[in-house]
Amino acid sequence: MKNSYINLYESLLKQSLLVPDLVTKASEKDLNFLPSLNKWLLETEKIMKDNNISKCAELAGLRSRILVATYAEDSKNSKRKRQFSVATSIIDEAQVTVLGVLEPIEDRISEARVAVRQLLGVAYQAGMIDKTLDFNDMIQKLCFLGLLSYKNQKEF
Repeated sequence: MKNSYINLYESLLKQSLLVPDLVTKASEKDLNFLPSLNKWLLETEKIMKDNNISKCAELAGLRSRILVATYAEDSKNSKRKRQFSVATSIIDEAQVTVLGVLEPIEDRISEARVAVRQLLGVAYQAGMIDKTLDFNDMIQKLCFLGLLSYKNQKEF
């Protein structure tokens, strides 16, 4: 069964909203910045991987750039400074990747909302809406009625 676009959207939006905190940590040279960014990249990558979104590979590639800085032979700067510099430079790329996944999902959800509103308007005009039911029960009932109607049409 496919995962819900709404759940995916909410998970990625939550991750996206953590980016300002990461940037603040970077600007303040917070010692927790590197672990926080790595955790954010891993969690975001997992969300995408679990939902079969190939852009998770881009996030893995960004993580690898931080690792490369660990092994670089640069006597001028310490390993931590090199990692910090690379990590700071990839935040924007990571956010662009996440937004590139979020925006089409947001568009799909908006289109679905418009379609559902139109269908509910038609159902209301046809007297199919039971105002005593909560929204989820009402949708289940409408789906059931639609399925019955579809089966009846196929039999004729």
